[in-house]
Amino acid sequence: MKSKLRKRRNNHYIRIMAMFLGVFFIVAGAYAVITYNHTHQNLLNSAYDAVSEYYATLLQAPNSLAYEVNSLQDNSTEVRVYVREANGISDDSGQNERYTYIGSSDTVLAETGDYCAVDFSDRTFGLDSAIGVIDYREFRGSMTNAQYRKISSYLRSKPDKTELSGEVRYELVCRSFYYSGNYVYPKSVEIVVTNDINKRYAEDEPVEDFELQPELYTSETAGQIVYKSGGRYRNMIDTDFVLGNYESRNLLDYIDGLGVKLNDIPTETNTAPFTYIFFNRRTVNSIDKYIDTTYYLDFVREYNVLSVCFVNILIASVIIFVFFLLVGIIVGRLSWKSICTEIEQENIRRDMTRAMAHDLKTPLFIISGYAESLRENINADKREYYADVIIDQTERLDELVHNMLDFSRFDSDNFKLNRERFSLKELVKNAVEKCPDSRLRFKCIGDCVISADCNLLTTVIDNFIDNAVKYATEDTPIDVVIKDGRLSVTNKTAEEIGKSELTKIWEPYTKLDTARYSKGNGLGLAIAKRILDMHGFDYGVQTDKDKIEFWIIFS
Repeated sequence: MKSKLRKRRNNHYIRIMAMFLGVFFIVAGAYAVITYNHTHQNLLNSAYDAVSEYYATLLQAPNSLAYEVNSLQDNSTEVRVYVREANGISDDSGQNERYTYIGSSDTVLAETGDYCAVDFSDRTFGLDSAIGVIDYREFRGSMTNAQYRKISSYLRSKPDKTELSGEVRYELVCRSFYYSGNYVYPKSVEIVVTNDINKRYAEDEPVEDFELQPELYTSETAGQIVYKSGGRYRNMIDTDFVLGNYESRNLLDYIDGLGVKLNDIPTETNTAPFTYIFFNRRTVNSIDKYIDTTYYLDFVREYNVLSVCFVNILIASVIIFVFFLLVGIIVGRLSWKSICTEIEQENIRRDMTRAMAHDLKTPLFIISGYAESLRENINADKREYYADVIIDQTERLDELVHNMLDFSRFDSDNFKLNRERFSLKELVKNAVEKCPDSRLRFKCIGDCVISADCNLLTTVIDNFIDNAVKYATEDTPIDVVIKDGRLSVTNKTAEEIGKSELTKIWEPYTKLDTARYSKGNGLGLAIAKRILDMHGFDYGVQTDKDKIEFWIIFS
């Protein structure tokens, strides 16, 4: 029986968890799809905004294209600005030749790549701002391998300066440089110790300086002035750039290889699972007020949607899984508890049916036997005895049927208690007086007014007293006591009652072994239990050797 119940329980939990697992996959899948689409749309909108930002920036800063393009450095984005044709326009003085654009068709003016956008300052020669870019290949070629290894070693480590507050780090600053055609060529650099509190070079701690040789790598420095940084200016060179972490993705060449034509309409193409490339060409007219020409801004951005939203989807999926797991366990336990209650009630009903059949069978058999005897010609004395037996058994049947009806009607949803206030002393006193047993002794220490259904509580007390009368040994008192809002009915029994029997005493159709052949049907205490449960009173039964006590607490 236990193994069958265990198997049924396991199957029940498997069904519940399978159902919630299915719901989890539906909810998690829906969340993943919604999050993926939302992230994709955000990345697409971000690409649209980036194109507009580049476009607006180029219109405002035509003389520093290289700087403006690379100041928006993004390893997932490539931008190219170029011109196809240029026609000179005269200014007010008529000096047309002075402003004629010199360049061939499809000349690239600026593009993202291995460049670091810088805005260096200098007071030595009156240069307020050197806005331009540093080419990584030229910068790396201007130093020796030993210099680069040492500079990289500094930038990859953290200085041991516990006396400084804030985030302490090494930085590479440019102390002197050439500046030509929007390109900056560092001449001397220096490693300094700084933090996020220092705002000027003079506040930093110099560590080691390095003299570079850009003249050996490019001819653009020939004849140029060497600008020097003053004490107020920290002309910092980005660490990621120095370590070679800037790189060109060659996305524009990749788009050309796909045979995709850039146009003024923003376009997106799927190049790999979850990976998209967004591209757009913007036409920029009259960047320079003295030249009537058309410039083109080519913009390409690559993004993997899943890599952006994967962590959010994973965390949300774990949360959803844990939620449904907990809900599944709770629902499984509650539903299994309900099933166990139904199984228990079914077992009780089955036991009750068997007990009822047995209790009904005995008096009916006796009534049938004695009725058959009455049909025969027997003397008057026996006829009267047989009639008394039939009447006695009929009354027993009537009591059994009434108890069965009382027991079942308490389960009805329409049943309600008729509460009223009355004296417990008077109720118990009347119950004792109507029981014709000289062993009963009633004692009340202080009256107690309670709120209860008087008729139902009378049934409870009658059952307790009747039970005591049935089990009490001859010539031993039955004490009925009221004290401090507590009612107790105590009597001695012929045999000591075991704990296993005591735990079943409230179950219907249960009798103690000492009363196996006594009158009664085993429903009295079950009815009393139902009534007390409905009232919410505290009650119980306890034994001390051969004594048994039923008690109720009303206060």
